[in-house]
Amino acid sequence: MIKEVHLCNWKSFGDAVFYIDPLTAVIGTNSSGKSNLLEALIFVRAFIDGRNSVEYILKNNFIRGDTHVFNHHENELCSIKIVMNGREEHSELVYKVELVKNSDKKTVVKREMVSLKISDGECRTLFKSENHDGRLKVFLHDNESIGFFGSSDGSLLDFFISQKHYSEECRLVFNTLQNIRFIDPLPNLMRGYSKVSNILESDASNIAGVLASFPDKEKAEIESRLSQYMSKIPEKDLVKVTAEKVGKLGKDAMLYCEENWNNQNEPTIIDASTMSDGTLRFLAIVATLLVSKEGSLILIEEVDNGLHPSRAEYLIKVLLELGREKKIDIVFTTHNPALLDALGTEMIPFISVVHRNPTTGNSEITLLEDIEQLPKLMASGSIGKLASQGKIEESLKHQNQVK
Repeated sequence: MIKEVHLCNWKSFGDAVFYIDPLTAVIGTNSSGKSNLLEALIFVRAFIDGRNSVEYILKNNFIRGDTHVFNHHENELCSIKIVMNGREEHSELVYKVELVKNSDKKTVVKREMVSLKISDGECRTLFKSENHDGRLKVFLHDNESIGFFGSSDGSLLDFFISQKHYSEECRLVFNTLQNIRFIDPLPNLMRGYSKVSNILESDASNIAGVLASFPDKEKAEIESRLSQYMSKIPEKDLVKVTAEKVGKLGKDAMLYCEENWNNQNEPTIIDASTMSDGTLRFLAIVATLLVSKEGSLILIEEVDNGLHPSRAEYLIKVLLELGREKKIDIVFTTHNPALLDALGTEMIPFISVVHRNPTTGNSEITLLEDIEQLPKLMASGSIGKLASQGKIEESLKHQNQVK
């Protein structure tokens, strides 16, 4: 599982560390850098596929802002480092990618590497590729060179694993990064028919097709759980949620739900075209958690968007329950005071605040529990109230100025 993300000169960040727990909340004002933080992980997930160059990722809506990934000065090095659990107890595996601008002003890979850290502080390089005049030179096992490989500016980690040039630690790193999944459901795209597929799009536009792709028994189990969680969201009594293949060839699918109003004899069947935005977003989030692999990291943008504040406590309960059951970690952003209050004081250690340094303008990440004035602030109100009044950011601004 991923433990930490270190950012250097990535987008609005100067130098920052983000800690990941089983359920991690990310808060902050507009333009503080919350989405930039998630996009660092989105970038790595797209990059390690091996098929995508840096330029392709930046120009095809994997992240916002086209090629503007560098903070302030494009001639500086930009890096993303991800720390995760190793195979052995007390060991850590580290993946790092460094980006630079070449002479043609294109963003390219400077270096990509995987390292193993063990408890006594020893650090060994397991895999490294370096850019030498447009060609990637590869090293394995503490700088043992195995030659140059083409002129690609994409990841070589996937290629070397496919060619059996890897250790089990490199395989673990690759699998862990592959299990990063970003979800930001767009209800308007969920209301129509979608192709049957086993790959879920980040906007959840093909959620019906993904659910319909499972074998009958597994599909019935997923839909039963989904229906159970969905029953407490709408005002009507939602009895069942299903995804059905349509057409003679069964290559497309549609979402349906059955509602029962005032205990009528026959439930009313509706399709996704008439479901509310909040209902569809919640459905997509729960479905994503239900179909995700063990060990996944799920990133959710504005997790409560469209949900009534009265459902905030239930949403947190569902995230915690499914996270534990499926053994997956969840990171979400939110602006909702009701959701922050629903987290409760016991979740304070797992809330990160993204904010701007008043002097440099860089985005920074501070654990909520590390705010010096937090006990005093909480004497005047809940976390949700403090966030809605901007007192958390004010306190951090004062804390930075004192330093």
